[in-house]
Amino acid sequence: MITFTLPCKIYTKKYLENCFGNPINMRNDSFIGKFFFQLVEHPSVEHDLKVKLDYETEAVITITQSLFLKKGYILSKTNTREFNRFVEGYFKDQVRTMLDTMVEYNGVYITRAIDSVYDKFGMDETVLPAEMIKKDYQRYKKRSKAA
Repeated sequence: MITFTLPCKIYTKKYLENCFGNPINMRNDSFIGKFFFQLVEHPSVEHDLKVKLDYETEAVITITQSLFLKKGYILSKTNTREFNRFVEGYFKDQVRTMLDTMVEYNGVYITRAIDSVYDKFGMDETVLPAEMIKKDYQRYKKRSKAA
């Protein structure tokens, strides 16, 4: 196995660990893994001079030696930012869908629904503040009503 680190937000790291284990075993047969290896195979340095990777933490990622030999593992600054945005967006979509189902269709209070999000993704208030989840969900609701 080949091991490397990837700068990311704390909750992005926790989400990846929840999905792929700790250390994160990036596989080519998952939706996120396919995007990761697509970025590795097609590096972009277009914005590298402007991109600041000032993320709070780093995720430890492993890939098999055969995948490493076929595809590599180096992400440019631009691709690292794009991968983080992709995972964050994917995660937030899952959270919004979960909250929508629980709050809108099952009548669960938002605070209890957020607790369920914490349970499902192995997170807590220190990793992803409830207020942040609530505000993101409210923005999502406003956008979906306006559409």
